[in-house]
Amino acid sequence: MEKSRKFSIQLPESEYRFLKQVAAVQGTTMAQLIRNAWFEKANSLSAIEDIEAKLTALESLASNSVKTEQLTELFKDNTKRQKRLYQKLIDIEKVLGGKSC
Repeated sequence: MEKSRKFSIQLPESEYRFLKQVAAVQGTTMAQLIRNAWFEKANSLSAIEDIEAKLTALESLASNSVKTEQLTELFKDNTKRQKRLYQKLIDIEKVLGGKSC
């Protein structure tokens, strides 16, 4: 079992009563309620940091105009190639008398 440590926190009377009521409604202890809230906050912060890291990476990619232009050209080239292939398929279908390949 993991070793635990005790610590105390000071709360205003109104917050203490509120937490005590919430714990009673949830059928748990105040300590467990506070622990759960702390872990939820830590998990939320971790998720936010992950999202911020992804946004930063996207912003970095967007600001790198050379790579963006290269990607745009690549997509244009692929579109042209797909159109040519599609036209060849139509031509083949016409030669076969309208029968599908």
